[in-house]
Amino acid sequence: MNSTADRPRVSLWSVLFVAALALIGLFSAAPWSTPARADSRRKLSNRQMKKLMNRWARELGVKCDHCHVKKDDVFDYDAETPNKKIAAYCDEHFVEKFLDQKKKEISCQDCHNRKLKILPRPKKDE
Repeated sequence: MNSTADRPRVSLWSVLFVAALALIGLFSAAPWSTPARADSRRKLSNRQMKKLMNRWARELGVKCDHCHVKKDDVFDYDAETPNKKIAAYCDEHFVEKFLDQKKKEISCQDCHNRKLKILPRPKKDE
């Protein structure tokens, strides 16, 4: 029979240490690191994702290597890059939440107009 003496003991300090690590990880993540919208993008078929990425690249006036890194002439699509994080942030916080005047979802084109930099706002007196 197993007695309680045979079971490994978990100290209170071990539990507190693991809890502290979990909290540090929870609060240290950047707001765009794991957006819900990006998770739903992962469910797209390869064909749908390629179509979306080509559209974004065209609307931003960039090539694939602006966001994706190449290793030995092959793109590593899973590698996190700063530009991918920015794109995911914009997708989640702008594209997902705003509609144009026709109640249609906006896209990169609406702010970027095929240029990487965002369109300037008109001055208040214009």
